[in-house]
Amino acid sequence: MDTAMIGKLVSITGLVDAPELNGCRGRVAGLNGCHGRLARYKVIVFHDPPIQCALKNINVLALPTKWIQQTQNTMFDQLGMIRHFKAPRYDSSSDVVPSLDQLQTRSSPPSSAVINAFWGPDVFKFMVERLRKQLYEQRSPGLLWNFHNVPPRCGMVFSDGTKNTQISPNACGDWGMWWPVIFAPETTSTAFVAYCQANALNGSRGWLTDPSRIVALRDATRAILCGLEHPHEIITPGPIIEEIHTDPQPKPEHPHEIITPGPIIEEIHADPQAEPEPVVPNPQPEPEPDTWEIVNGSSGGIWL
Repeated sequence: MDTAMIGKLVSITGLVDAPELNGCRGRVAGLNGCHGRLARYKVIVFHDPPIQCALKNINVLALPTKWIQQTQNTMFDQLGMIRHFKAPRYDSSSDVVPSLDQLQTRSSPPSSAVINAFWGPDVFKFMVERLRKQLYEQRSPGLLWNFHNVPPRCGMVFSDGTKNTQISPNACGDWGMWWPVIFAPETTSTAFVAYCQANALNGSRGWLTDPSRIVALRDATRAILCGLEHPHEIITPGPIIEEIHTDPQPKPEHPHEIITPGPIIEEIHADPQAEPEPVVPNPQPEPEPDTWEIVNGSSGGIWL
């Protein structure tokens, strides 16, 4: 066993006896002191409460050093991304994690796949769940009320991470990067309300956002809707929306289309070569992901 792995952030992969742990993130706390076939890493799996597992070296994959270095910047909540978004998407050594540079070009918005690879496969799912929780708990009117009776819409905002920039029209040459968001029209203006990953992690409200800074993500939105127990379920109590996709217009020629004010928001399909799947009024939801099974044995963890 490699002692250099101690302290590293890792992805858990290839487990047969406990497949529900595959894809989870954790930190190597040490070695179990055994040798040969019984040698294992002691891994603290990020969960509430944390789970300690004894894992073989083939089941522990160190997260990419470059991604770790890039997300140590103060504009990221690195541990929050790892714990809650399962960032980055890295479940085998053949997976390619996007560089931060791929998120910093205004003229080339990334696809849903690139956003999920960098931010983590659960980033939009976590945002929707947190937004729903905040809406149920909020008692006074505010920006989040614009999400009442609105189905989840996934997208990206190009911004430098400040409020003043985000509400201003995009200007050529401005520095920024693409941040994942859930968005909705602001009912009293032509702006939108964008609820980003940072709002979800710290429980804050969304920001007013100029439409020129928003790009919608068709694939991410479809995945969120299919992942809900009821695909047409609204975030807060109210009448059920019968149709999610109401735009009779042809699909956009380009895979990324900037949002403009109007009654219909164009969505984006990540792959311009592939035909999008037909949208039916009542799509069947995909199976719910495996749930955690916390095992509290006398050893204080799970031996795999």
